[in-house]
Order: sequence, then structure tokens, then C-alpha cells
Amino acid sequence: MSSFRATPIRSEFDLSQFDCGGDESLNDYLKNEALIAHQRGASRTHVWLSDNMVVGYYTLIPLTVTSRDIPNHMRCGFNVGVPGFVIGKLALDRSL
Repeated sequence: MSSFRATPIRSEFDLSQFDCGGDESLNDYLKNEALIAHQRGASRTHVWLSDNMVVGYYTLIPLTVTSRDIPNHMRCGFNVGVPGFVIGKLALDRSL
């Protein structure tokens, strides 16, 4: 059984062979946009590696939930908003 490790995306990773086998926009995002967005701080992409091959990835996008969108009983002293993250992209290579 292969072991997997997650690591932040870096320019030296070969992304050219990644293919989720379904939604081409997920392949395109990883190959053309993920590193740039990661470097600019707009999102954080981590890739899953198996034998130094990228076999999956996920991208986290920061957000703030405004206090008006939070029920009163859940605000817990947050008057402006609550910081959080959204999983913006998630894909596995079809080889899995």
C-alpha cells in the first residue's frame, strides 16, 4: 500500500500528469492557477504526493462570516465576524 503525504504546492512539482478524469476545470486550476493564488495569499493549495507524484489536491480559501449571518446564540462575542476557511477545490487523480 502506498503512503501519501500532503505538502503545500511548490513550483518544482510536476503537475502535468494530474488528471482527475472528470471535471477538466479541476485539472486546469491545479496546473494553471493554484500556485499563483497560493503565492499571492488568495488561497492555500496542498497536494497529496505518492512516490513524488501528485495524486490529489485541496485548496482552502479564507473567508469571514459576518455577524449578521450568525444566529445570536452562536456569536460568542464576535461582533464583526468569524474568520474561517472554505474548501474551494478538491480532486483526486483517476489513478487512485
